[in-house]
Amino acid sequence: MKIGLFSDPHYSRRELSGATRRPRLSYEKIGEALRCFREEKVDLVICLGDLIDSEGSAPQDRDNLSHIAVLLSSSGIETLVIPGNHDLFALDRYRFGVLLNMPLAPLHRRYGDVDVILLDANYFKNGQAYDGRPGDWTDTMIPQTQTEWLKKELESAGDKTYVFSHQLIDYNMEQHHVVENAEDVCRILVDSGKVKGVFQGHYHHGGENEIGGIPFVTLRAMCEGYENSFLTIEV
Repeated sequence: MKIGLFSDPHYSRRELSGATRRPRLSYEKIGEALRCFREEKVDLVICLGDLIDSEGSAPQDRDNLSHIAVLLSSSGIETLVIPGNHDLFALDRYRFGVLLNMPLAPLHRRYGDVDVILLDANYFKNGQAYDGRPGDWTDTMIPQTQTEWLKKELESAGDKTYVFSHQLIDYNMEQHHVVENAEDVCRILVDSGKVKGVFQGHYHHGGENEIGGIPFVTLRAMCEGYENSFLTIEV
């Protein structure tokens, strides 16, 4: 099974955001990634979050997301999406899901003997969900209801399970990007003995580590500069 991955396009109409991000180019970059995924005959595409970046106008943000949704559906490849903090600071979860019209995290799907689990860390440490209003992006956690769900899903999963997240579960990475309860979540993954890899976004520079024998891969952000960034994995 082949899975195509990309993360952090931060699509908007802006030419430049911050010092290095090129949000407007991300539409073409996603298109290029999808063409490569079709050529490589991937079975599944997963976006690891931050599809859009808010322009400060809810109607424009909705229009930008709809624009990307049409592009993703045009690929003809099954696509799953993990909302990122930029997505859910721009739009509430319900509107984001309806406009995208694709499955969102948290989610568990089985493809033959491969299990795919998507996590959602768009919650503040007080347990409140991100819900369409800007907030502190460093204030992030996976709520207890979801960690309990994760334990149960891993019990029913096979021994070829892959986990995907926007915010970092890898607690060896830059700490502002790591979820509050990362060590607890990692313990669940390691103790299951079933997880073969974890893939994340959010930290734009990317990186790789290993925890308890599980490789953790953080994808570079698609929005950075003029070059594109995406990944195909075979599981």
